[in-house]
Amino acid sequence: MKFNSLPAKLRGAACLSVAVLLTGCFDTKQEYTINPDGSGKVVHDSTFQSIDINLGGGNRDPQEALLDAVRKVLQESKGVDAWRDVTYRRVDDQHMFFHGTAYFKDLSKLEIPNQTMLDFAWQREAGGRLVLNLRTNKEPAAEGLTVGKAPAGTTKLSPADQAKKLKEDRAKYEERKPMLAAILGSMKHEALFHLPGKVSQCTNFQTDPSGALRVNFNGAKLLEAMDKLANDDAWMQKNGGSGVMGDMDEKPAMDDDMNGMLFGTKAPLEAVISGPVAPLFDYPAEVAAAKKDFAKTEKDLGLSAASLAAPAQGEPLKNLHVAGVQLITDADQKRNLLPFNNFDAGCKLALCGDFSGPVLAVPSDKSVLETAIADDGASLLPERQFDRNIHFPRLSKDKTAVIFEVALRPPGKGVSGMKELSGHLQYIVASGTKEVDLGIEELKDGVKGSEYGAQIGTIKEGWQKNGSQDMQLKLNLSFESIKSVSMIADGNKAVLQQGGSMSDGKSCTLTLSSMQAFPAKARLEVEVFDNVHTFEVPFKLENITLLGGSAAGK
Repeated sequence: MKFNSLPAKLRGAACLSVAVLLTGCFDTKQEYTINPDGSGKVVHDSTFQSIDINLGGGNRDPQEALLDAVRKVLQESKGVDAWRDVTYRRVDDQHMFFHGTAYFKDLSKLEIPNQTMLDFAWQREAGGRLVLNLRTNKEPAAEGLTVGKAPAGTTKLSPADQAKKLKEDRAKYEERKPMLAAILGSMKHEALFHLPGKVSQCTNFQTDPSGALRVNFNGAKLLEAMDKLANDDAWMQKNGGSGVMGDMDEKPAMDDDMNGMLFGTKAPLEAVISGPVAPLFDYPAEVAAAKKDFAKTEKDLGLSAASLAAPAQGEPLKNLHVAGVQLITDADQKRNLLPFNNFDAGCKLALCGDFSGPVLAVPSDKSVLETAIADDGASLLPERQFDRNIHFPRLSKDKTAVIFEVALRPPGKGVSGMKELSGHLQYIVASGTKEVDLGIEELKDGVKGSEYGAQIGTIKEGWQKNGSQDMQLKLNLSFESIKSVSMIADGNKAVLQQGGSMSDGKSCTLTLSSMQAFPAKARLEVEVFDNVHTFEVPFKLENITLLGGSAAGK
């Protein structure tokens, strides 16, 4: 979702992204310990709001909803090498509490989404200075704007048009302000830093008696700052009031005016360390211990170490083995004697293997069996390309393993195994997600949106005949690229249950369900996988029996 009606810096600083805001309110406290190389650990405590209204899924078990929320924190955090001391509990019907210590190699790449408003960067500058500051997105389109001046390549607005645009911007801001107040008003984020040397310069951090640095973010204070800046003509024009708007950022892009209102000084949030530095703890040793201790938590949550790892990046399959065999030596169609309901003799092997990390999808018909040599030297490779293609591979629940079937010609009577079985497997990974407003603001048959060719087909009563409804939504996206579709109504956001889908690889039609009638006025938002990459990796098994074991008896 985008607040394109607001200046880029106001949208970036105040709104961050509606993906963040609509995750519900949170109160987060973090205590960082940083080594000179930027590695470190953070004790992370967050009380956050569960927004899983679950319009389509009926009543959810509260404990399972809690476990799902914790899994999401662990799986979607970025830049984390290991977690330790993870605990969690339900505070009340709407709030949950999460505690854990996260270890990271690079503070500048650490992200714990939906529970923080401020991300931090660690830099080594010329002369050996170490700098801790606020990580922001750069906005080239907004840089260098001055009153009445538009970036190169755009049309300069007249004073009258500027005044009209400012009026429109403010009207749209006022329209959204009640929702922002409801969500931002109670958000809090406090961060404490133990640094590996003496601080020589510091702006907008508070210094504890121990020498640690502290910063506090308060959503109510941000709302107050937004109001002041949105009504400041010079600030609005300087930061986009000319009508040139960029896409909304996911992280704050705060200027000195915003910093002054939030933290006290019109300057960057920054601390500089000069002089001798030393590590505050042994990073490799603690990470190794954390990984060992985390095994029980993984088991309790039904996670695997691979599911928390970085996405697979083209590494070969690990632990490849035969998981099942179907061998048909005789099929008599005339007498209707059809083993496993198959009309032809042949052999199928189900192969199972592990990826080095989670993957998004293994597309059907994009992988192929290339070699199948029996122990007598005969090729068992099917004649038709269709039969060599690998159809409908299936991923494990945590998307770190795959099972797929390869078809073979029927082996000769003297064949007892395979010399070689090989081919290549294609898979897709994504390193992030993004949420996009589909441009649909009214839920009724035939309504079209502005993104991804979105169009509502029909809305009709659900099959249960209990007041539920089903919506057909067409999108110019492959089914695999969609993580979820959410509905936003009256300031509340809910992930809609998917009851079915049709896809041709380039577009899809989703059936979205609600336990109640869909409201007439609501927006739809799709969360799509971002930074998508495709890899092809070889697979090979050698010297196996027809039952999949080692021909050497190992």
